[in-house]
Order: sequence, then structure tokens, then C-alpha cells
Amino acid sequence: MAAKTMKYRIVSALAIGMGVFLLFFAVSAFWIGYEVRSQCRNATETYSGDCVAALVQLLDDEGNGFRERNNAIWALGQLGDSRALPALQRYYTGDIPPREPIDETISQYELKKAINLTSGGVNAVAWLWRPWLPKEEEAQKEVRDTTVVVAQKADPYYALAEKIAQEEDLELLEEFTDVLELRPKHVILVAAPENLTAERLLGIGRVYKEANYYPAVGIISGSTPEKAEQLWARRDLAKANASYIGGDVDILQHVFEPTIVDISGGANREISLNRANLVEALRQADYFYYVRHTGPRDWSWNEQYGQWTEDDQLRAEHIPELKPVVIYSPTCRPFRPWVEDSIALAFVDKGASAFLGYLDTPHSDVAMRHGQSVPGLTSWREFPLGIVAQVQNRMATKYVFDLPQLFMLGDPRIYLSEERPYRVSADALLENGRRAITGESDVNGILSVKIDGGAKYGFLSIRGLTSVSERDLFYNHRLHTLDLGVDKYILFPHDGGRFDITLAERAPWGWRWSDALWDAFDYAWVVMWLSTYADSNPQTNLVALAFFAGILLYKVVRQKKPLASYSKVFLFALAYAVVRLAYYLLRMDVYSVSPNLVDYSAWRVAVGSAGVFACVAGGLIIMKDSRRVWVKALGLLLAVSRELWMAGFYLVFITALNTIRPITGNTNLWQLSYDTLWLSLIVLVFEALLFYAVYRYLASPEEPTPA
Repeated sequence: MAAKTMKYRIVSALAIGMGVFLLFFAVSAFWIGYEVRSQCRNATETYSGDCVAALVQLLDDEGNGFRERNNAIWALGQLGDSRALPALQRYYTGDIPPREPIDETISQYELKKAINLTSGGVNAVAWLWRPWLPKEEEAQKEVRDTTVVVAQKADPYYALAEKIAQEEDLELLEEFTDVLELRPKHVILVAAPENLTAERLLGIGRVYKEANYYPAVGIISGSTPEKAEQLWARRDLAKANASYIGGDVDILQHVFEPTIVDISGGANREISLNRANLVEALRQADYFYYVRHTGPRDWSWNEQYGQWTEDDQLRAEHIPELKPVVIYSPTCRPFRPWVEDSIALAFVDKGASAFLGYLDTPHSDVAMRHGQSVPGLTSWREFPLGIVAQVQNRMATKYVFDLPQLFMLGDPRIYLSEERPYRVSADALLENGRRAITGESDVNGILSVKIDGGAKYGFLSIRGLTSVSERDLFYNHRLHTLDLGVDKYILFPHDGGRFDITLAERAPWGWRWSDALWDAFDYAWVVMWLSTYADSNPQTNLVALAFFAGILLYKVVRQKKPLASYSKVFLFALAYAVVRLAYYLLRMDVYSVSPNLVDYSAWRVAVGSAGVFACVAGGLIIMKDSRRVWVKALGLLLAVSRELWMAGFYLVFITALNTIRPITGNTNLWQLSYDTLWLSLIVLVFEALLFYAVYRYLASPEEPTPA
């Protein structure tokens, strides 16, 4: 009895202690939020712009006292907005004295903390109070339709940056963070390959995401300053005549042999992928899109079935002299210009006008693709390749990467289409602040459409295709959007003819969460249901059928239980399997959460439906008959086994990729997002709760029938 009392006291003390800690944590967090809001209100009453802009002006105003300016530094740090970074860095000396009178000097200690927080440092309590701050969107719209050059004075290629700035009459900045103050639409970054480090590129990606500002950025570099200057000189030579797609086996896109496809003029002529054919296609190409597989120093193929040889790769020494081709390679780690024999650098050295690729390895296919249609071909003067890349960069952070990782060698203002690839026949304002645009295009591919003044609209719908909100939680492969300045840029697949776009300032009520639920169920019940490749699923449907047969034989033969005693279990499992099948058939052509193709045979769908029935029925039988909690838990795990495998796989797989660098060769830890895990978990939790509720119903004693 004494032991039990002591245990109760310990648990109570722990509970009280945890409660006090959480209360202190919450009060501290909301006090910080209140103080930040007060600082913002005081600053915006005196200075122009949003909170960040006003606080920066307050800091720069030497007429203010040191305490007031130090409070502004503290508030800027708490806000964590990277737009404040240049101003904070101007005051930081790195020399932090033991004591700093807050009324007598600018605090170097506060500056150090603020710089860390605005550079992506962790703020453990900000998530509690930041959502309650007034929304400041005006600053995100202030983008100048101009170009700036960025280069560090110590860089060996700085003289080239000066030449570019002088010849084009452009402003020259030393650090990329300085761009945040001017907010241009285009940025030319000039740097020697050894200065294009992973840390620097990831820092640029962090600026994009935290400031929600994605200017078109192109990097001018080369193995020598002369090669870099030649790259800049080719900025007006790109065109889209001879166009190709190439890559290794891609089961998720139904490509079952290493293939090159000549897509010039819609011909779609297939060519066997080998080194000789690839070199010849590159020699002729004006545009080449390559996927699966790549690395920092090579493109390779025949990896899928272990047939790879030295001849199944393209390295720097194999690249021929090129036309001013655009090379688009959105796959594993090709953008490493600092490494020896870099494939990216070799392409531009050999004459390419642009090379686009990822810094690190994505864990899923995130490239927008519609058959043999790929992005970039319909880029035009007001929607250049630099913006095409940024549209995709922003969307990739909703599915694969934690930070934007698609970078471009070449001038960001390059485009391939001389004319705008579509015609607008109507553009009208409707009731409730909506706007309707009707257009047409001869393009059969990924269409690049710029909507002037479209950034004010947070919701966009294309008739017959899909709808998106700027605040959607998950990826939409059918429609990519980017707000830059007051304009909206969109990419979407188009089969030629008319298109109708409707814009609204806000999404319909409840859209964000309902769309997330549709995405989750589409991902689990349509895209991944019958896949044995994307998440290495070990045929859970067939395994479930075997388990169910074993359970049924044991119950009927060994325990002598009549099948009729499980009639309700069978009825529910059958109904659930029918619902799953109906959902799959209704959504298989309209899902938007993944670029993976879904086209399973009738036999596989039938086996999958039987597998769903077997999982649910087998799990509920175990839960219903067992008296042990752990056995009931095993039954529940069997019932949700497909979703459990998927969620567990992504948790382990993505964590391994994020923490064990030799697996992928990623430049830093924790570069990949867990969005596919969240998609899986939503459905896993739903199914677990549903099946537990059904079990409770089945386990409840039936009321006797009155005599």
C-alpha cells in the first residue's frame, strides 16, 4: 500500500511539474509575442512599410536611443525574417564585450542572436505566437522589374561581374543578402566554381524560402573566367528547335528501357539510349531534358537491373562541342560546379547556354511532367527559364526538399520561345472580387502563363484540370504557381486549344484542410495503393491474403468456430474494400498530389481489393476473439498494414537519407522534407480509428431478443 501511495505521489509530482513547465513555456512564448507585436506597432506608427521594414528603419535612425534600437534588433531576431539580415550584418563587428550597457551602445550580443535567427536558426517558441501577428503581405509584392549582379570582391571572377554590370548598366552587389533590400526580379550571381559551395547555395535557398521571395537567379561561372564570360555572351542564343528527353528506366513514368525521345515538333521519335546516341543527340540539341540517373560527375543508365558498365555513363570528357543548348536535369546531385570534372560545369564549358539541376538527391520524383511534355520549352521573354526554375523550386519544398535546391548556370533571363505561347481572348473581373481569364494555345505541353497583377489572388482554378491555393499544405503536380512582385506565374499541362482560369482572393472556406485530406487519401488509396516500387512495398496485399487464409483455417478447423459468427466482420470488410475500389476508380485520373503515373491492370486491382478485404477482416477477427491487449494490437496492425508499411518506410527511409550522408551523398544533413510521411500518417490514423471503432461495436454484447 505504501509503495502504491509513493508511486501515486511521484506520478502526481511529475504531472504537476510538467504542467508548471508547460504553463511557464506558454506564458513566456505569448509574452515574447506580445512584446514583438508592441515593437512592430510602435515602429510602423513612425516608419513606412511592414513591421520588418519599419524596424530596420528604426535601427538605422541614429536619432533614436540605443535602448530603442537594441529593442528593434531583438524584435527582428524574434521575427526571423531574412530581409533584416543585411541591416543586422552592417552593425555586427563580431567583438562581443563582457558587458554591454544597453543604453550606451548597439549590443553585439543581441546582433549575434538576431543574425542567427534570421539566418535560419531555431526559435523554439515562435510557432506559438507568430501565427497571431498581423499578416503583412505588402512587402512581398515590392519587386522591381530589374536585374542586379552579385559578386564578392575577393572572388577571382569579380572583374567579369564588373564588366557585366558596366555593359548592361546594372547595380553590382557584394552579398546575395543585399538583394533583399533592392528586391529585383532577376539576379546574376558571378562566382568562380570553388566559391559555389554547398553552404553558399543552401544559404541562397534559405533566403528564398524564409523571405518568400523567389527572384530568377542565374549563376555565371566556368572553369576559367574566359569560359564564364562566354556563358554570359550566349544569353541571347537559346532557342527551342531540336528538343530531346532522355533517361534511364523510370517505372513511375512507364519508361521501361533507357531511352532518348526526340520531341521536336511533337514527333516523339524514340532512340535507344547509349553513349554514342546520347552524344549525337546532345550535339544536335537546342534543349535536352535528362532524368534518372545522375551524379556530380556523370549521367548514367542501365542501373535499374544491375547491368551498368563503364559505357553506360556520360562524363565530362565525353561531352561534345555543343550548340547554345539548354540542359535541364532535375534529378540526383548534378549541380556541383565546385567538384573536379563537374558534369554541370562541363556542359557550359562546351557551349551550353544554361544548365539546371538539383544540388542534392530528392527522395521522390518531383519534376512536373505530362507524358513527353516537360517544363522550360514554352519559356518566353516575360517568363524566362530563371522564373521557370523558381516556380518549380517553390513547389519542391511542398513535397521533397526542406529548402529550394534547383539552381541554374547561365543568364536567368534566357527564354526559348520568341513569342508568348498563348493568346488571351478575355480577362474580366467578376463578382466577389474574382477574375476570369480565357485563352488559347497551340502548345501541347507544359504551358508557361504570366498573369499580370495576379499575385493578389490566393486561389486559382483551371477548368478541367485542378485548383490550388497559395497556402496549400501539399504538392500539386498539375499546377505550379509563383507570386513575384504583383504578378503570378503558373505552369500547367495543356493539350492545345482553349483554357479557362479563374482567380479569387481567398480559397473557399475549409479548402486548405479539405484539400490536404483529398491529397492524403489520393496518395495512399490511389497513387501508392498497388505500388511495389515507390516505397519498396513487399506485396502486402498478397501477404494479407495468406494471413487471412491462415487465420480463417485456424478459427474454423482448429477452434471449430462457425463462419456465420464472423458475418459482421466480413460484411464490413467487404463494404470497406468496395469503398476503396470505388475511390480508386473515381480518383485515378484526377489526383494531383504526385507526378507518378497510375495505370494498373484489372488483375492487380482485383488482387489489391481482395488484399484490402483480407487485411481488414483478418485484423478484426483477431481483435474480436482475443482477450490479450497485445494480440488485439497485432490485429489492428494487420488491418492497417498497407498504410503502416508506407508510413514506417518513409519515416525510416527519409530519416536515413537525412542523417547518413553516404547513402545519397547529400551536401548537408536534414535536407529532405517529411511531407510524404505526413500524407501517409493522415490515412494511417484515420484507418486505425475507424477499425478500432468497428471493433468496439463488434465486441459490444448484443441485447437479447425479447420473447
